Parts: sequence; C-alpha cells; structure tokens
Amino acid sequence: MTLAPRNLLLLTSIVLSMGGCTPEPLSCGPGTVQSGDQCVAAMGMMMPPPAGTDAGTRMDPPPPPPQDAGAGWSTTPPGAPPGEPGCDMASGECSEWADTLVALIASHPERACGEALTRPDGLQGIADRHALHQAGVDMLDPTSPDGDLFQQIRASGVTFMNAGALFSVGRSGADDVFARWAAGEDTGAVLSPCWTMAGVSFATADSGWSYATVLLAR
Repeated sequence: MTLAPRNLLLLTSIVLSMGGCTPEPLSCGPGTVQSGDQCVAAMGMMMPPPAGTDAGTRMDPPPPPPQDAGAGWSTTPPGAPPGEPGCDMASGECSEWADTLVALIASHPERACGEALTRPDGLQGIADRHALHQAGVDMLDPTSPDGDLFQQIRASGVTFMNAGALFSVGRSGADDVFARWAAGEDTGAVLSPCWTMAGVSFATADSGWSYATVLLAR
C-alpha cells in the first residue's frame, strides 16, 4: 500500500483504562499494535527509512524529488553517503535533543492542559531502551524486544490511566521531529491530550540516523 508522504507513518497511540469496572486492557503481542479494541499486524520496514518519516510503514516507493513531502524529508537513500549526522550520543547531544522535545510537547498550544510534564525514571528508562533498540536495528520499530511497551510502563511502577507513543527518525533535531508530528493529523491528535508524564529519548545508529521514542502517560 502506498501512502501520501505526509501520512507515511505508523502511529502507536494506545489508550488504556484501569480500575473500577473497566475491562482488563487489551495487550497486543510481539509484531502487533493496538487499533481500537483489536490487535493488528505491525508492518515491518524492509530498509531504514529516509528522514522525515514517522514510525514506519513499509516504503513503497519513496516520492519523486519534485514532490513536496514536508519538512525534513529527503529522497536520498540511507545507504548513500550521509550528510550531517544526527545527535551525538557520546557528548550528550541526544539528551539535549530529548530535553528540547519534552519542552516542545509541554508547551504545545494544542495541549489540553497547563499541568507540568514530568519524566518518571521508570518511563524514561523504557524510552531510552527503546530508542537504543531502534538505533541498533537501524529502522523504526513500534515493538520492543522487552515486550509490550505499555506493560513495561506498568511493571516499572508508573501508574497511569491513559498512554500513547510516538516514534520518528531524522537528522535535523527535536524541532524537526516535533514540527512533523504537530503537522500530522493522527500524530497531532496524540500530542494534544493532557499528558502529565513522558519518557523521551533519542539514539543514533551507525548510519547517522537518529531515532526518537516518546512515551506519554496520564
């Protein structure tokens, strides 16, 4: 299936309810993501995505160069000689990108509240591991080798009622990632609730692509 460039994304936005008479939340297994009240297959990418894509559907094919594909997009295949690399993990630049992205999410004008956005250690640790996982396989992957991301959040001791996740890849920094998410209809909808907790991390693959994992909860 070929999607319009602005919609080349696979968004995991999962709302989980706990307590009272609410049914046990659905837990999707490896290779699947939750869509509404059912689990659907998560399409794997056959190659690392070009910059400007958000959480990966299969690229089939990339758009031609004249096409306006949005901020951060590049038609240069990842295997080609890279331009400027993404964030440098050794110097702490990736942590700076993550801090910037947290601030952008917290101050997003469409966010439904003005409450502080905190970064619990358990939530942040899961985001860190998942970003490193994506960088290790050098492709967007909404699944985790450690199991369901939302079950991991619960197991870490973070209590929540609602949760969502966003994934992206690029080389141009947190502002670029946030701008693409905010401009997307589906990803923008995930940014807008009153999230009060976040785990945000960037990790850079040997190829130079930087992968973002954002976990949001309330």
